[in-house]
Amino acid sequence: MLVPVIGSIYPVPAFPYTVFPYLFLLYLVVGGGWFLMLCLRSPETIEEIEQDLELIHGRFEKPEVS
Repeated sequence: MLVPVIGSIYPVPAFPYTVFPYLFLLYLVVGGGWFLMLCLRSPETIEEIEQDLELIHGRFEKPEVS
């Protein structure tokens, strides 16, 4: 994954494409900050999300074949 990341920054692409990696990085930072604030403000919400994900994974588990 390092080669595509470096390839999107060097050599410097034309104008609109120079902004995309930085916008994506900004998007990741904002999303991480939002998630951190959610964890700090209401940890029960994170627990509910975890329980919902476990429930979904339980629905799609393959049955054991004997």
